[in-house]
Amino acid sequence: FLNVTESLWIFLYVTTILLYVMKLILLYLNFSEANNMTMPVFHTFTDGKSLLSSNVRPDIVFLDIQMPELSGIDVGNILHNKYPDAIIIVITSFMDYLDDAMRFNVFRYISKPIDKDRLFRNMQDAVTAYNNRSSTLYVKCGSDYKLINQHDIIMVEASLKQTIIYTTNGNFRTYQSFSEIKEKLAHNYFYQCHRSFVINLNYVVSHNSHNIYLNSNLSADVAARKYSDFKEHYAAYVNSHV
Repeated sequence: FLNVTESLWIFLYVTTILLYVMKLILLYLNFSEANNMTMPVFHTFTDGKSLLSSNVRPDIVFLDIQMPELSGIDVGNILHNKYPDAIIIVITSFMDYLDDAMRFNVFRYISKPIDKDRLFRNMQDAVTAYNNRSSTLYVKCGSDYKLINQHDIIMVEASLKQTIIYTTNGNFRTYQSFSEIKEKLAHNYFYQCHRSFVINLNYVVSHNSHNIYLNSNLSADVAARKYSDFKEHYAAYVNSHV
């Protein structure tokens, strides 16, 4: 059971946050209308644990620093590890946390009270960055076209005249060339370890000088001349996500 003081604090906190979030959403709606944008889908949370336990894959995140149990800095670090391409904007009155926020590549750091013009400028930058990080592949598989989220791709393999795209949601075969698919993989967590394989570094389980082992019991060949380079890339990727 919560004592009266704790209950009152949480009630005041949640009430304040909800009013703040409503104001932020209204500002964003104004931004969307002014820029002729499709209306986005909003998900709101009053604490970090609720956000992290949801099954929502975020594109743009607004984080407050002061939250119950987990701070915005803690949540930002976890989000960055889980969704490295999420654009995180920190909004707070406490500028002392800027160095901590930089560790998870915070996109912008906006101080309270929110200035509408500054928010609009930063939102325009965030939308531009999001559009430049297109996360979806549009691939012809037989007579159908499939939309494949790049985050879900474990590896891509050139197999005879086909290209096989292995994902967390199944495998897709296409007659589009391996090089064509590779060029569409815009994220820095993809690495070509062999002339016939591109892997997603996020799904690496282990490796040796001959093979790279990935989730879903998959493995990719690694060219002998590329093994040292792969280890450097993988170490840099891991260090940027701790």
